[in-house]
Amino acid sequence: MRDDRIARLRFVVAHWGDAVFDEARELEGSLAAAAADALVDALLDIESMTEALAESSLSEAEEELRAIHTMEGEVMNGGFVQFFDNCGLSEVELAAQGCARIGAAHFEPIVRKALELVDDVPDEDWPPSLVKALDDVDNDFYDAYLEVEELLKLRLAYAADHPEEFRALRD
Repeated sequence: MRDDRIARLRFVVAHWGDAVFDEARELEGSLAAAAADALVDALLDIESMTEALAESSLSEAEEELRAIHTMEGEVMNGGFVQFFDNCGLSEVELAAQGCARIGAAHFEPIVRKALELVDDVPDEDWPPSLVKALDDVDNDFYDAYLEVEELLKLRLAYAADHPEEFRALRD
């Protein structure tokens, strides 16, 4: 039975990376078998949860509205540099699409401007000229956020008008 679990763990690690398997092998050799079993169980639980999440994935509208929510927190906390660093280009693109979906006419061009400036998220420090350009976009976002539109109200109104796009509203 243990060999079956180890074989399953190897399959899981193919998706999680060799480092996890190496750590499991080290633990198995240096700790009691119960500790290694616990690690195998935990990794298999993580795989099961990941599979369950994939099966219950969000609709396109849900993903986009979630991205807007994430954008609000990230940009209000640390600007677009933080949003790009923490979430990546694809999340910023989802937020832009979400702004278009909900009719956030003042926000979509701001997010698109940030996307135009950033071709790729730097692995190291951001170039100062790009940080300065994104600071200007941050200021546009803050102005719109405080003076023009309330993203939460727009998201709620969209969901109320399109319940078929939201699992929780259909069930």
